[in-house]
Amino acid sequence: MATFFVTRSRKTDGKYEHERILGVCDGAYFYSKETVYDSLKDGHRWVAHRDGYPDVEIVPHLREGTKYIQTHSDQFKQNNLLNLPDC
Repeated sequence: MATFFVTRSRKTDGKYEHERILGVCDGAYFYSKETVYDSLKDGHRWVAHRDGYPDVEIVPHLREGTKYIQTHSDQFKQNNLLNLPDC
């Protein structure tokens, strides 16, 4: 299975944090949250990378039938999807 490293995220002004992530970018391509969710469920690995911070796994979540993605909790906020630079 493939590993994808993302360095940016596309966000919107959602009422709730889990609704704000529209997708992620790897420098060349944009991937929607649904695409990343499906890829994770198929066994691929997605990792958020930000210079100076540990890489962190992206994990899928399903809430009321809607697909979401988020980073696995760690002690750093800077490598969370909401805090990555915009793409």
